[in-house]
This record gives sequence, structure tokens and C-alpha cells, in this order.
Amino acid sequence: MKCTTCVVLAGALLCSTRTLSAQSAVPPTVAALAGCYALTLGPWQQQYAGGAASWQTLPPVIRLDTTLAWRVPGWRSLGPTPTQYTRYGPGISPAWRVSPTDSVEAFWSTGFVGTRLKLAVRGDTLIGGAEGFTDALGGQPDPTATARAVRMSCPAGVQRVTADSAVVRTVMEGVYGQLAGRLASETRDSTSRAWEFEVPSEDSVLYEVHRRNLMRIVHGRAPTEADVSIASVGIDPIAIRGDTIDVRFSIGAAARCASGVLTAGPTTWYRLVAVRRGSVWGPPTVTAEAVGDRVCIARRPVR
Repeated sequence: MKCTTCVVLAGALLCSTRTLSAQSAVPPTVAALAGCYALTLGPWQQQYAGGAASWQTLPPVIRLDTTLAWRVPGWRSLGPTPTQYTRYGPGISPAWRVSPTDSVEAFWSTGFVGTRLKLAVRGDTLIGGAEGFTDALGGQPDPTATARAVRMSCPAGVQRVTADSAVVRTVMEGVYGQLAGRLASETRDSTSRAWEFEVPSEDSVLYEVHRRNLMRIVHGRAPTEADVSIASVGIDPIAIRGDTIDVRFSIGAAARCASGVLTAGPTTWYRLVAVRRGSVWGPPTVTAEAVGDRVCIARRPVR
């Protein structure tokens, strides 16, 4: 009788423990995971030939932001961006998300080569692996490494600084300067044209008056599926470091591949820097960093 009672009690306790455990296993959310983490990678295995190891050199401190990533639907902003990922143009905005399996996925990419992380959530620690990837076709295995990220307070240089209307106006002064010739010619032509004006979602309200003004000058309209050529202006998230604005933007066109997917056509990438003078921002200095075409290429399926 006593043994039977013990078995019943033990079973009840076991069920109670499992129920409590299931109730406490709350799925991770963007808000709960956002913040800064000290990132440590183990030794890389199967490095790419040709010295591509620099693409696997990631920042020692990363920031998981809550703002939506630029041009990466459904993902959040990830910072900072290593310099090797901006050397040949803006690439793709670094991004992260909570995956359907409740892990953290993150990536840095030039659009052709990059590194991704997949990390399980263990309280304030994220544990998993890193993997390199490339568009180059071939049988070479992708490099892999272990990865661990531990939550920490955000250093001053990694915290996000929000732009204001004066900052955006200064950025747009530099953009308009590079568009001057085109604006002059299209002002005299009333033909409606497809235009894209892409800015970070968190600053979209600040840019809206400038977007409307640009569309009015160039007789711009929203692109449709029938458009084979689309003029574009793209502005990256603005970095404000002390008294200096630092931002990259692109001006170009997009054309459709045979598959119907848009790819960048003739495009110039610029870097804009402006320094605060007292209570106002000085005139922006704009430097062309890269010019080129991106073409339709076969991509290795993402695993």
C-alpha cells in the first residue's frame, strides 16, 4: 500500500514538474534578446582557398537591434558592419531574427560572400555555430566554427544613435548634390518614371518629405511588375559618432533578370561625412567608393 502511494506521489510530482517546466519555457522574443553580446568564435575549419578568411572575421561585440533591417524583410538590424563588408559597395544590411525553431539566426554578407550564425538561446548566452557561405559554384565545403555570444552592456561606440531632421536634411543635401544633373534634365521632361527611394525603416518618417519632393521633381511613381528598369536611391542607416555623420548611399538603376527578379544595374556607391560646427551640421563631403553592375548569377541554395 505504501509503495503504491509512493508511486502515485512520484508520478504526480513528475507530471507537476514537467508542466511547470513547459510553462516556464517561454519562446524567445526580439524584445527579450535585443542588446549587445560579446562574440567568441572557435577555430575555423575548411577555410576557403584564396585568402577569403577575412569574411569570417566578425566583430568581438555585436548588437541585436529591434529596428527592421534595411532591404531584408522580416529581419532586424545587426551591428556593427565589419569594414571588409563595405569595401566594395554597401552589400546587404547585416541582419538577425528569431527563427521558427526559437534560435537566433544572424548574417553578414556582401551579396556574394559572407558569414552566418545559428545560436540556441540559453538565458543570457547564445551558443551554436558560424558558417561561411559564397555564391561561387563548386564542391568545396563551407568553413564552420563554434560560436558563443554572452550578453553585456553596450559600449558607447556600439549603441545606436537616432537621427533627427537636421541630420537627415544634411544627408539629403549630399544626395541631391550627386543627383543634380539628373534632376535638371528630368525636371524638363514630364514623362512618368519608376523610382525607388529606400531608407532605413526607423527613419522613414524623417525622410518622407524628401521622398515626396524627389518624386515630384523627377515625375516619379511607384514601380510595378511591368517595369523592366527602375531608377533608385538607397540610403544606409546613419552612423553618428560624436560630432560626425557617416553614412553610405547609392544612386543607380535596377533591371529585371530573365527570372523576373530585380538586380542592380549601373550603380554608384557613395560615402558621406559631415562634421558638426557648433550647433549646426557643416556641409557634407561626398566620395564615390565604387561603381559597377551586378548581374544575374546562379546562387548556391542556402542550407
